[in-house]
Amino acid sequence: MADVIGLGVVVQELQTRFHTREMTIGGASIDPAGPTLLFPGINWTWQLVLERSSTLAVPLAVIGLATAWFHRFDPARVKYSTWSRRRNPIARLNAMLKPIARVNVISKPLTRLFGQISDPGKAMPTMVNAIRADIAATFALSPLTGIAIVASGILCLVEGAEVVQHVILPAIFGVLVAALADIAVRDSAAGMASLLFTAPKLKANYVVWKFFSVLAVTLMFTFIPAIRLLGMSPAAAISLLIGSCFAASAAVAFGILTRSPKLYVGFLLMLIYISLNLDKVSLLDFAGFHSVATHGIQFGYAGLSMVLLICAEIRHRSLLRKA
Repeated sequence: MADVIGLGVVVQELQTRFHTREMTIGGASIDPAGPTLLFPGINWTWQLVLERSSTLAVPLAVIGLATAWFHRFDPARVKYSTWSRRRNPIARLNAMLKPIARVNVISKPLTRLFGQISDPGKAMPTMVNAIRADIAATFALSPLTGIAIVASGILCLVEGAEVVQHVILPAIFGVLVAALADIAVRDSAAGMASLLFTAPKLKANYVVWKFFSVLAVTLMFTFIPAIRLLGMSPAAAISLLIGSCFAASAAVAFGILTRSPKLYVGFLLMLIYISLNLDKVSLLDFAGFHSVATHGIQFGYAGLSMVLLICAEIRHRSLLRKA
């Protein structure tokens, strides 16, 4: 528990591997003619994983206290006008590209949905129309997302399958972190949730609506890579599709559970980083980066996606009862 930075684990592993009780960095002479010593890395057993995970207990407790005491850690309690003034450079660039998004193919679904909301005499909007409208809102608010989809699709078509799998695909998931993070939280952050809930059946099916909206955007990024991988490694293509569902469900679940995109951003970036560095560990190959995930791992990520959505649904219904 006290070894927060994990240095003790590394030292202990080196001592065990090389049968020594002493260790120094640059403080002793060496024999250049000696053989090369190969360090195979840390043996990550489940016990060691649990021990390292336990070091998060104290930071999580501190975060819990900060969340309860300081409203700046809860975007739902900060006015949208205040939040919008602190936009990052990406948000400014999206604002500059807004004219690109103002085309009929994007505005029509929005007009159809909100026009029907404002006019009860018309037919009720279907869930499909609501999903289309949310996708359109995503591109209208973030034109860079549409540009990234087109650019990644072109690269996946012109490059080889191995380049797609090992280079382009990790980059796509890095872009997905930014593209998906705020989709599930932007309604409450902008104070628009109450208006959206006036649409028939949208309030009760909010989690389903957001999930399919996020999943559609995700598949726009990953569908072409999945097709390219299908010929080289069908297992990797299946892992990619499952990973797409996992990324979408995590974005919705973490957004609804925390009302902030930060947990999702940190979680997915960490998972991508660890997966790329531990390319032989099947447990971490959630999106087919290395084609090492077993069928059990694939089913595990699919099941975890369902669990995340169930948790989001429970949280959403709890918030509705409190409202």
